[in-house]
Amino acid sequence: MLAKKLLFLAKPLVLTLGFTFNNTTHATSKVSIEDYSSQTVEEEKQAYKEKLTNLTQEEIVSNFERIDREYNIGEEFSLKDQAFVEMYATPVILKV
Repeated sequence: MLAKKLLFLAKPLVLTLGFTFNNTTHATSKVSIEDYSSQTVEEEKQAYKEKLTNLTQEEIVSNFERIDREYNIGEEFSLKDQAFVEMYATPVILKV
């Protein structure tokens, strides 16, 4: 069940990682609130990734088990858990 749930949750992650977002602004335009908040989110996720670096295998498994218990299918992850899954989940390759 854990594997199925993780595979289901990893699919949207893999799809979103496949898209690149280009946040370019013109020299005369002001930074919008959306641009600022997306930059802040990415900075926050980067900070979590730095904290989550070098986890032991036991810590990785423990985090996946905690995520499995805490979230329902389709529920949005916290930024910290998003960063963890991006770092440690194995991407699912779908054959069509």
